[in-house]
Amino acid sequence: RNRSELIREATRSYLKEQERWEWVFNRGREAGRKLGIKSEEDVSKIVDEYRHSR
Repeated sequence: RNRSELIREATRSYLKEQERWEWVFNRGREAGRKLGIKSEEDVSKIVDEYRHSR
């Protein structure tokens, strides 16, 4: 492969990974909305409650 092909492949790979992370974050936002989570503080409380319940 030449340099252009390597750069093209790296760019495709990077963009695909970015799309996957965007999907993950969107799913997280949807789940948070359904659970009524409005802030990072809410997330911390939920995590603490979960850890103490185990």
